[in-house]
Amino acid sequence: PTISTLFSRDYVHQKKRTLFPTTLGIMTNDILVQNFSEVVNLDFTAQMEKELDEIAEGKEAWQKVLSDFYQPFEETVQKAEKNLFNQPVVSEEKCPKCGGRLLLKNGRFGAFLSCERYPECDYGKNLVEKFSRGTRKEPTYAKASVGGPAAEVIVSEKCPKCAGQLIVRKSRYGQFLGCVNYPRCKYTRSYRPSQTLTPGAGSLPSR
Repeated sequence: PTISTLFSRDYVHQKKRTLFPTTLGIMTNDILVQNFSEVVNLDFTAQMEKELDEIAEGKEAWQKVLSDFYQPFEETVQKAEKNLFNQPVVSEEKCPKCGGRLLLKNGRFGAFLSCERYPECDYGKNLVEKFSRGTRKEPTYAKASVGGPAAEVIVSEKCPKCAGQLIVRKSRYGQFLGCVNYPRCKYTRSYRPSQTLTPGAGSLPSR
């Protein structure tokens, strides 16, 4: 699910009933818009849905649709890779130690910002946001865009296995709580909409 992916990759965080982009999310969006402007727009989505409908109706061959999309997309990816490696991704933030520009880099613990004047300036900032756990016991809801799909139900409780966000999922047996980091983390526990959420209560066997 889209919301789960945004949480698991630290592109957004939640405050009360609203989702906000993290620094990593904002910079990732900027990179996509700069390098894949033809793909990350509503016109592309609408056109693709139209072509998929035509394939389903037998009016268009899926091989042609895939070929028409893939060839220019592959060229765009190759061009973007060259741009990303040759040009530093610059944050709007300034280094608090020396006033230099902060550059987006990727390390073994994830994305981070580093001062352009390194090693003279050793300032760095981890882009994996840390947020304290709230005291709210009832589920909270991310705002959905007008006319868009319903948002996932996000509870205030954290996963006891990996500290990821817990969300309400559905199966043929009813609702349950699952970690947004699934399938990397397979923690689940039972859930009833009217229950008070208590860490560790009513855990189900991990899937």
